[in-house]
Amino acid sequence: MPTHVPGPTGARSRLGRLARLPHRVRLEVWQLEDRVVPATAGFVEGPDGTLFPVPSEATSLPAGALGLPFLALAPQGEAPPVVRFNNPQTGIRMFPFVPFAPDFLGGVRPAAADVTGDGVPDFVVGVGPGGGSEVRVYDGASGAQAAGPLGSFQAFEAGFTGGVSVAAADVNRDGFADVIVAAGTGGGPRVRVLSGADGAVLADFFAADETLRFGLVVAAADVNRDGAADIITATGAGGVAEVTVFSGLDRSRLAGFLAFEPDFTLGVSLAAADVTGDGAADVLVGAGRGGSPRVRVFDGASGSVVKDFYAFESSFRGGANVAGIDTDGEGLAEIVTGAGPGGGSRVRVLDATTLAERISFAAYTAPFDNTGVVVAGR
Repeated sequence: MPTHVPGPTGARSRLGRLARLPHRVRLEVWQLEDRVVPATAGFVEGPDGTLFPVPSEATSLPAGALGLPFLALAPQGEAPPVVRFNNPQTGIRMFPFVPFAPDFLGGVRPAAADVTGDGVPDFVVGVGPGGGSEVRVYDGASGAQAAGPLGSFQAFEAGFTGGVSVAAADVNRDGFADVIVAAGTGGGPRVRVLSGADGAVLADFFAADETLRFGLVVAAADVNRDGAADIITATGAGGVAEVTVFSGLDRSRLAGFLAFEPDFTLGVSLAAADVTGDGAADVLVGAGRGGSPRVRVFDGASGSVVKDFYAFESSFRGGANVAGIDTDGEGLAEIVTGAGPGGGSRVRVLDATTLAERISFAAYTAPFDNTGVVVAGR
């Protein structure tokens, strides 16, 4: 489990490996708005022997950095857990962050919301497959790992290694965003909700037949306009892509529908935000790995399809990761898409009404550039 940072003699970071592997080493440079800052880097060996540079001084967030709008861009898998924070209006890189041990290669599942209740968004991260079910919360104001039980915890039993999907939103109207966790690859359709106020378990339930083993992805936002965030789940890869909306207050079922055609079983990415401007959160889905980069948006109030489009070229088969983020502060979320594996780490911010491209950029450079990009932000 990614619970420690290996020392300089760790198996994946020995400098002796550099001399024996035919990969070029380069200095990673980060542009912080109007200045350029070089970041020192260690190296982690990927599954195929590729050496990934990992910033060695990026194990906490810069204090106060999340008080500004941001996109958090995380590797989908098969790469070290280097999260990149970018300006959502320009695409310019702001800073890197390594929330788990550098030699963990299972991917990062990010979310952002005000868990601590101080008015500053906090950063929630869960591990992908192979990392157990660890979740960490980083305080957006201080940059440090949050105090208390939500700072770091295993969401499920110790024997589960399929990773998690995470979301964060206030489901009980107490002013603290709560942490919502669903079991990942190979897990049952189990969802747990932990209080942002004190870490207490607010809910622990199965979103579908508990014998299924496809895992879930999860999102959260206020779909029914009752002031409490609702919980949205979708079946993982291998199962029919069924989306279900549950009341955040009492977990009653509010809606259910298929993300795509009944024979689509490649899994989906999932997000929720108001992209239509009616005050109700809408549900965004993107086709999973192996599928085309098709994205659909379902109206939160009626459940009808309001958008159905390809985020990238229709022939691409890495899927599309989705997020709904108000990147310009005008009160309406934009649709943000990240290319799945093999897609050159492309990120696009689209106008939710016209689908016109606001900005596009590559989240990563080689060798991270084809690992897939998972997107979160505020």
